[in-house]
Amino acid sequence: MNAKRDQTQDQILDAAYQRFVKYGFKKTAMAEIASDCQMSTANLYRYFTNKRDIGVGVVRRFVEHSRSLAEEFTQAKGLSNRQRIEGFVLETLRFNHHTFSEQFHLFELVQFISTEHLDMAKEHMKIKRGMLALMLRQGGESGEFQVEQLEVTAEALFVALIKFLMPHFLMLHASPLKELEKQLAAVMDLVVSGLSAK
Repeated sequence: MNAKRDQTQDQILDAAYQRFVKYGFKKTAMAEIASDCQMSTANLYRYFTNKRDIGVGVVRRFVEHSRSLAEEFTQAKGLSNRQRIEGFVLETLRFNHHTFSEQFHLFELVQFISTEHLDMAKEHMKIKRGMLALMLRQGGESGEFQVEQLEVTAEALFVALIKFLMPHFLMLHASPLKELEKQLAAVMDLVVSGLSAK
């Protein structure tokens, strides 16, 4: 795939994102996305097979955002592993709250694509579990945490933080962001108390 094609696809995804935010996935037509990109509908089909394919591309960007955020906190210098975990979860919470609580049409898109492409939802969770497992392992190696069964502990930590990490759970609790941030701080205090090396 050449750079021009990638650039055009990005333009299409940008236009589709704006349409999905305003009107929702179901009420957006391929012809409208094409018009926003100043191209014919026939030309649009050269880049994406159908609207669902475009929806997958938009949701794929959310997955890649999680990957980039995990890498950012994994590689951050001068932070404890608690600060890395808490920073990653907090930034994920803020992103999810802004993106989905304040733009509900996008959450409808994520629900639809997650149902149609379960592998993408699993990949999204795997990224977040993997980041937590890495931080736990590094915390164990540095003496910051006491971790006896890494995979079991990582899964338990993911479950403890899932409300703040996954938009599906966030949307079940229509709480203000400040309240969710306070809840996260309390959960982190509890978790780190249990993980801290004695």
